[in-house]
Amino acid sequence: MQPIEFTPEMIINVIAVIASLLASYFPALSTWFAGLRSEVKSGIMLIGMVIVTGTIVLLVNMGLIPSTAGPITLAQAVYAFIQALIFNAGTYIVSPQTSKVKQVKATRNLAG
Repeated sequence: MQPIEFTPEMIINVIAVIASLLASYFPALSTWFAGLRSEVKSGIMLIGMVIVTGTIVLLVNMGLIPSTAGPITLAQAVYAFIQALIFNAGTYIVSPQTSKVKQVKATRNLAG
């Protein structure tokens, strides 16, 4: 059996999923995040994925993260960014909400 090779894209996608799960389940973060408007949540995750993708691209291109394919091109970075958005949003949508998050969202919807 061959060991799993962690490609830069895979690292970006794993971080995208972890960020989404933190926003869904990490106690203080999840309730704060649930209280935000959808546009704000989307903006935060969008900026986060730009930072994650940019950081991984820089680390690969500086040689700090090994990549068998060599440096990451702009097209590959854009593709990885789009994948990160899909993984991040998809995970947030399908992950069940905790009762506290449901309560915060209900309160937000009544106030808004």
